[in-house]
Amino acid sequence: MTFPGRDMRQGTFTVGEVVPTTVKVNCGFVPTKVELINMTLLNTTMAGGPPVVNPGANYLTFRATWMEQFASSVTPFTMLEALSPSAATISLGRVTTNGISAYKGQVTPRTLNQNELVLGPIIAGSNTAIGTGTFTIASTATLYVGATILMTRNSVNKQLGGLYFTVATIPSSTTFTIANAGWLNTANFTNGAETFNVQLVMVPPYFYPSLATVVNISQANPAVVTTSVNLGLTIGQEVRLRVPQAFGMTQANNVIGIISAVSGNQITLGGTTGAFSLNNGVDSSAWTAFAWPAVTVPPSLNYATLTPIGSGPTISQNLLYNDDLLGDATQNISFDGFIVGSSVLNTPSTTVFGVTAGDVFAWTAWRADQ
Repeated sequence: MTFPGRDMRQGTFTVGEVVPTTVKVNCGFVPTKVELINMTLLNTTMAGGPPVVNPGANYLTFRATWMEQFASSVTPFTMLEALSPSAATISLGRVTTNGISAYKGQVTPRTLNQNELVLGPIIAGSNTAIGTGTFTIASTATLYVGATILMTRNSVNKQLGGLYFTVATIPSSTTFTIANAGWLNTANFTNGAETFNVQLVMVPPYFYPSLATVVNISQANPAVVTTSVNLGLTIGQEVRLRVPQAFGMTQANNVIGIISAVSGNQITLGGTTGAFSLNNGVDSSAWTAFAWPAVTVPPSLNYATLTPIGSGPTISQNLLYNDDLLGDATQNISFDGFIVGSSVLNTPSTTVFGVTAGDVFAWTAWRADQ
């Protein structure tokens, strides 16, 4: 719901596997009121009676509310509504630290340009297995599945230097993989020992979608495009391909297609496959094969890219009203929203209002400028 001076957005998030934790929610504005409802607990209570709580637990939070007036008081606080162990009564309480707080996104330190990255420490790499897309590094302790990493200073496969990748799996304490890596297992990439650096992208550039480097385009009808990172694109979006001559498949340059299917870092351009079927799919079956050029010096080549150029029908993922209908458009998303702190997202105990890992929260954020 949007009208002059006011805005309201809704969405969901899932508590991670490790609690206590914090969650940052980008709602597109700095809210004046936020409400959270623990849908997992609420659904359990409604479907099967009172929730089962661990012995000694005091309360399980099902609703948390934050208002700007609370934040401007002498001691800012978040109001909590919780179920007692018997679930016979609803108790009210408040937390004064690490509750809900408004957040206007800034790179830290703030002297940095807002379009700059915040990167984790450098992790040394020692081997590239091109057959499986597996990279060996000193330690994967700071990585996680779905993380974006930046790879630099490749001594052998110099084409990869400066590219971002999405971590697909972490098979061991020293190896991670990237998804759909068949394009690596070609003549112009070298298997085995090489030195390189990996850094976790802690704060990405403030634009959606991410830089869309195309690493492969299938020769098929419809064409399937693989990108180096998961872009979060949606079915129905229209995109344009840019393919420099060095990558062979020049027929794809400037081609426009509509996304009919999304799977991680791969999208399908039209055709009769996928949830959103089109008859005018991009047929690349007769095009020249997409191929990476051999690079023996730090590359000066322009990479192939994919750019969203139109917003198609947005399919609601949370089945809630008031979705942002421009949510899949290219936009500057300098993070404005709110933070849910560890005093809310914590393990239940005799002194802490808590949640359980995997709980799904529905959130509503309001902005009311006077």
